[in-house]
Amino acid sequence: MGANCVGFADHVGAFRGLIEGRVKLGRWKQRLLDDPTQIMKAYLAAAHQVA
Repeated sequence: MGANCVGFADHVGAFRGLIEGRVKLGRWKQRLLDDPTQIMKAYLAAAHQVA
């Protein structure tokens, strides 16, 4: 798995965290396909869920 960022590198750490952490996106998957600029919201919601 990987990612390419073209002209959008503001939240590279979020991309890396999602990929390296193998974070399940759940409902965020379709939302990101529709609007990739929501990566930070998806990262905060999916990667930092309270267990």
